[in-house]
Amino acid sequence: MHFYRHSGAPSVRPLPGPLRILIAIASPLTGGGQLLDYERELRAVIEAVGQARTYDAQVKEVRFATIGAIAAGLRDHLPHVLHVHAHGSPGLLHLEDDAGDAVAVTSSVFLQACAAEAPLPPIISLASCQGDVFSEPFGSSFASALSSGGVPAVVATQGTLSDRFSTHFFAQVYAELAKASHPDLVAAIAVARRSVQETLQAATNPVDRVVAGLDEWSVVSLLCGEPVVAPLSEGASTTAPGSRVYGTDQTNDRFVGRRWELRKIPGLLAGDGSDEADIAPAANGILLYGLGGLGKSALAAALVDRATELRAGLRTVILSGCVDSGSVITAVAGAGQTESANRAPTLLILDDFDENLRSDPLDTLPDGTSVPLLWRIADPSLDDLLVQPRKSS
Repeated sequence: MHFYRHSGAPSVRPLPGPLRILIAIASPLTGGGQLLDYERELRAVIEAVGQARTYDAQVKEVRFATIGAIAAGLRDHLPHVLHVHAHGSPGLLHLEDDAGDAVAVTSSVFLQACAAEAPLPPIISLASCQGDVFSEPFGSSFASALSSGGVPAVVATQGTLSDRFSTHFFAQVYAELAKASHPDLVAAIAVARRSVQETLQAATNPVDRVVAGLDEWSVVSLLCGEPVVAPLSEGASTTAPGSRVYGTDQTNDRFVGRRWELRKIPGLLAGDGSDEADIAPAANGILLYGLGGLGKSALAAALVDRATELRAGLRTVILSGCVDSGSVITAVAGAGQTESANRAPTLLILDDFDENLRSDPLDTLPDGTSVPLLWRIADPSLDDLLVQPRKSS
């Protein structure tokens, strides 16, 4: 005999494979309380899914967890799982707005925004505190409202949840889904509860043992209307030789972290007059410096990607290594072959610029060479391009 508490959730509508997971982690700069460990959470899910060799699983990140960005992610990627990690309270999920401030979102607002863009995903995971705690003002918990509002399966919590347990637990759930020949969310949660708790209990790290003593596995709840939750349709590919971390091959799509820089710097680079440019409104460029291999080029790519999102038509020119004024002007001129492009602002990226700062760089430069001191050209007339003679004949 099996007992199930009643749920008004609809039946699961399986989607074709491969398994797609959309992750939105709200870590607002202001008003959001204790910052969530954004990098740790995303890295844990990526590594867990990446180790599962059965499906060509895809993990896609929503850069900033605004309600609009989450809805757009559902529309663009049609995921099987939407994973939302945020602070929560009874009946509310605390996301972020475009300025990086915390925003309390109700279930009705969340559902309306998501359903307006795309079909609701088979599974929504709420990695937040009190996601399944009843709220008297709203008449239900956030998770219950999602379930009755058309989400087939909702994973939530009936109390508080530590960041550490949440990270381990959901990563294990997705690993189980990714490696199963016939993925079932109910079975994946059962395995994850047990295995994560056993791992924490056996850990040598005292923090993990403290978390194990909290028995947080017991506050995880699953709201669904069926004993088996199979998000993938029959015939989904199971022969891929490994898991893809992300759904595209773009370098900047693999970038994790640096939330403050990604919030503040792109507006300055885009020159769009937005609030994001308030960190240094008189600046014409940004210098990224540090030891080799720290990810400066990857950060630059992510900043450029965000800047082009903020300002349509922004031209980008990328040069690497030793450059002179002639090569810069030629590259910029080549990027403005059309009349409309000629009127567009240009963002110039000089990668590995330290090659120009070697102890004796003049020997590598021809006579009359000049090098740019500022590497963002805000005006097509090149008024902001400053050059300084480095060697004369």
